[in-house]
Formats: sequence, structure tokens, C-alpha cells
Amino acid sequence: MKALTILLPFAQLIAVGAKWIETRSWGTKYRGPLAIHAGKTLKREYLNLAKNEPFYTPLHDNRKFRCMRDQDTGIWYPPPGCIIAVAELVDCVKVHGSMKCSLGGKIVFHSATLENGNRVHEPELSFGDYSGPHRYAWILSNVRRVDPISVVGHQGLWNWDPPEQIDNCPSE
Repeated sequence: MKALTILLPFAQLIAVGAKWIETRSWGTKYRGPLAIHAGKTLKREYLNLAKNEPFYTPLHDNRKFRCMRDQDTGIWYPPPGCIIAVAELVDCVKVHGSMKCSLGGKIVFHSATLENGNRVHEPELSFGDYSGPHRYAWILSNVRRVDPISVVGHQGLWNWDPPEQIDNCPSE
């Protein structure tokens, strides 16, 4: 099975069903099962996103992961360095463009358009980087949370040999 390492809290947003698009600076022709690996590196700037919407509600309201509690945000996270979900990668398309405006001197995005014509709106827009035409949207479906499985992650799309029960993991 292919796997993709994603930093927290973004990996957890996928696992709890709040995030359906992973953005990358590179695309892939691969389609099929994809294990979601919560990266071992914890970046405070990313964890602090959980203090505000649209991150707070899906992370705070979900009690499925009770492994590691961030004292600053009060959010429970899965242990870093673990496979935490399995999904289907159904498409990978270029980000065609995004609508920007200035709000209080800060550039904010209203929506992004993908090369297939689909538009991305909030909250999904806040969960990824749709800033330019050199970005790719990895479209996920059928996301299933799994009990954390400790695995050494890798950069890029990598191969993982899942336990048998993961191969036939039913949808929740």
C-alpha cells in the first residue's frame, strides 16, 4: 500500500473526516489505497492553528484520539510517527487559480479552482495551500480512521506493508 506522511494537525483532520484534499507541490499518477501517516515532526505554528476555527471544532470535538494532549491548545492528538487512517486517492489535479482579496492588509483566499473545474471553499481552503498554479490537490475519499500503528515515515509517496486487518478495513 502507498503511504503519505502529513504533519499534525493536517493528518488528523483527514483521519476525522474534516479534510478531503491534501495539497502538495508535486503531483502523482497513483490512484488507490493510501495510508495517512502522522509525521513525527511537531511544528508549534501548525499545532497553534487548532486554537482557532475552522481547525478548533473538528479537532476539539473529536475524542477518537486520546494519545497525546497539547497543553497549549487542549487538543488530543494521535501519537506522531503513526499510520492513523487509510483512504482512497481518487484524483490528483493542478490548482488552476485562487481568488484573493486584501482584508486589513492581509491577503486572504476566498476560493480556489482546480483544473477539473471544481472549486474549493472553506473550511477545506484553510486546511491546504492553494496559493499558486504549481500546487496539486490530492483528492481523497472513503477515509477510515485506524488505531495508530507506529511506522517510520518517509518523504514523498512511499510503500508500506500493512497488517492484514488494514487491507480489509471497513468504512466506519
